[in-house]
Amino acid sequence: MTGIADLATILSVITGLVACAALFAATGAGARAIIFLILSTARWHTVLGAAKRTGLVAKNSFAYDAVRGIVRIQYSGAPYNLATEMEWLCNLYGTSLPIVMADTFISREDLRRLATGYERLAGNCRARLIFGAKGNDIISQQARVADQAAVLLQQSSLHVTQDTDSAAEAIDLRIHGSYVRLMYAEINMECVVSPHPSRQPAAPEILQRDSAPAKPRFEGILPFLLRHQIELDQGSGRTLLHLGIGEIPYSGLLARNTFWDPHKPEPPENVEQHAVSLSVIPVTSDGFVLLSRRAPAAGSYAGRIGPYITGNAELRDRRGRAADRNDFGFPDLLRAACREGKEEVGLSLDPDQLKILGLAQIWSQEDTGIYALLLSATLSMTAEEAVLLTRYSDPVEGAWEVGSEVYAVSLWKDDQSIKDVLRWITSDEDVIPQAVACIVALASKTSHVRMVNLHRSSALPSPKPDRLVKILRTCQPYR
Repeated sequence: MTGIADLATILSVITGLVACAALFAATGAGARAIIFLILSTARWHTVLGAAKRTGLVAKNSFAYDAVRGIVRIQYSGAPYNLATEMEWLCNLYGTSLPIVMADTFISREDLRRLATGYERLAGNCRARLIFGAKGNDIISQQARVADQAAVLLQQSSLHVTQDTDSAAEAIDLRIHGSYVRLMYAEINMECVVSPHPSRQPAAPEILQRDSAPAKPRFEGILPFLLRHQIELDQGSGRTLLHLGIGEIPYSGLLARNTFWDPHKPEPPENVEQHAVSLSVIPVTSDGFVLLSRRAPAAGSYAGRIGPYITGNAELRDRRGRAADRNDFGFPDLLRAACREGKEEVGLSLDPDQLKILGLAQIWSQEDTGIYALLLSATLSMTAEEAVLLTRYSDPVEGAWEVGSEVYAVSLWKDDQSIKDVLRWITSDEDVIPQAVACIVALASKTSHVRMVNLHRSSALPSPKPDRLVKILRTCQPYR
């Protein structure tokens, strides 16, 4: 009987402890403490263990602070997604590049080790889905993001960087005040982006300088190109233009555009890192390429001929506009180009319609080494039909950028067409360098005509080939 009584006492104690634990877990502070313990312990024994096997050198106090920081993000309700996780890895390793591009820190084998660590983290979290609704939501979110991280790291371990030093071409238009370095124009490729937590400094005083209601300025957060490279995906055989992206405030971009003297005998100094903008030229169903004359009130290159759609990705939400990011939280430059098309000229584009023409670096009186991602958009409508859609452009967000003229250029009318168009756009100072880069890249992609290391030494323009260019009128947007 004594043994039974002892057993009953033990069971009573255990029942009491379980009841106390349940009561503790049911309270807000108790639930948070348990969630914190589960997430931090799981991460420490899986991802941190894998990172140390890759050669990560970090004091335990630093690693603990790093774990505590990302776990606090998760249970505090702050945005947490795959981009957050990749940026956390950048901070953990202290790399100035996205973790999948930091080849001096992380080898392909190391990426596979980290992928295994995230697979274990996902499984570890799923085994602990035993608490209330909120706890389950947070822990299952960690498991989902860990699965995504494992897939991304595993896929990235199959990417091999290609040597493309010879791919850059110079378009020397210093006689007209501009210079272009055109990269990857002869490569058929897709675009992938990797995020990095770095943010360049702001210069808010610049926004107040020479500001006017006709040229709206606000402190948006734009993509900052840290690194670009061509990779071969050994898993699919596809060629990828891989962009490592941080952030730069709009005022920081303006501060970088210092004076550049086009009259110097030597080309401009190389700028490795700068903001990246977007330039899109649509190709219509009747075979025209569309350019547009920018409005007198445009924020840059006012009154000159440029790509039909230009702009920037916006990496922060603002009133009425979601950030240009994908479902994983990565900067989505193709989505941004589609948004700009709708805002500026009323075109409803899908990212599947866009093709990568290349990457250009621009020097002019308004830009000092800024990058431009060059895109074409395949339309299922004629040039006239596309221009009619300008009435649906957004008068607040973009219509003020586009002027009253659209240039429908017949680039492939006959064997002489491309050469005549290229002579015109590279000699007419009215055509901005982004448009020149787009047309040259498109010609490289669709013909055998090449303009390798072009140097324009004469200020005399070649005449606009009227037989190849139709001037159409835009429509006033509905208000």
